[in-house]
Amino acid sequence: MSLPDPETLPARQELVLEVLAGRWRCGENIWTFGKRHTKAVEALAAAGYVWWKAGIIEKTILVGLTEEGRAAATSGVYKAPGLR
Repeated sequence: MSLPDPETLPARQELVLEVLAGRWRCGENIWTFGKRHTKAVEALAAAGYVWWKAGIIEKTILVGLTEEGRAAATSGVYKAPGLR
């Protein structure tokens, strides 16, 4: 499966991916987002970058990087939005 280039993602999807990559670098495998991010997370899941499920706290979702998402978001090729 050919994944979309992370640098061409819409801003909210790119920011979710960047948060997850940063948390992964700190040793966290999942992160909690508010439900308002569900559309962006669903799109990232459909692209193969993340997995997600309902959060423990009301109106939240738990999201984690897939292997493909981790490779895309933490590769030497990927540049954070502010560094381009």
